[in-house]
Amino acid sequence: MPATRPRRRTAALILSPTLVIAGEHDTVTSADHGSELAATVPGARLTVLPTVHMANVEAPAEFLDAVVAFLTQRSGPEHAMG
Repeated sequence: MPATRPRRRTAALILSPTLVIAGEHDTVTSADHGSELAATVPGARLTVLPTVHMANVEAPAEFLDAVVAFLTQRSGPEHAMG
């Protein structure tokens, strides 16, 4: 995909805490894509849920748990994401 490289450069510029949630069984945007994105965004955290493409609908409790855990984590260098 020709647009991949520019997207990676753009993703690498994200400085905000970032949570990437991927569906383990997603055939459209695979968990591998999520892993690549999380590896590109500095300090990003990856969560893979046992879902297909709509994790917030397919596993709402697990999705919410992941988001709340991410939003309530302590920040600082000693708690760097990764």
